[in-house]
Amino acid sequence: MAQLGRGTNIGPFIIEKEISRGGMATVYQARPAMELDGFPSHVAIKVAKEGYEDFLRDEEEHLRHLQHPNIIRPVPIPTKGGESDRKHYIRCAELGESSVWYLVLEHLEGGSLAELLQVRRKLPTDVAVEIATQVAMALDHLHRVRGVAHLDI
Repeated sequence: MAQLGRGTNIGPFIIEKEISRGGMATVYQARPAMELDGFPSHVAIKVAKEGYEDFLRDEEEHLRHLQHPNIIRPVPIPTKGGESDRKHYIRCAELGESSVWYLVLEHLEGGSLAELLQVRRKLPTDVAVEIATQVAMALDHLHRVRGVAHLDI
């Protein structure tokens, strides 16, 4: 999969910047190509690397059923008429001669823990404990509700 640059259209969205890259997907910040009432001004789009489309389908299936303040939520992909299609959070987009599968998620401002550690190097104990507690609560919820053990932590 080629890197998607600023201004690339993917479905009804326009890529603004890359947020993160992993072994199975790349996450981008994007905005809707047209203004939609009640739709967020920015979303995160997770684009599967070739061969990892099933990974996105599994993630979408789990996320749709989870309601927890420490777990990101999927966002329904708007249709051409501007309405949200409540059944589709993942789609295939044609990009030139290739196609990619993508999952739309809520975009949270603030940055990642890795970015925070680059700036602060060492966190105060109370901040580190708060972050670890929030991660542990999300993982506990994921395990209890969906029976899933997250292996990337």
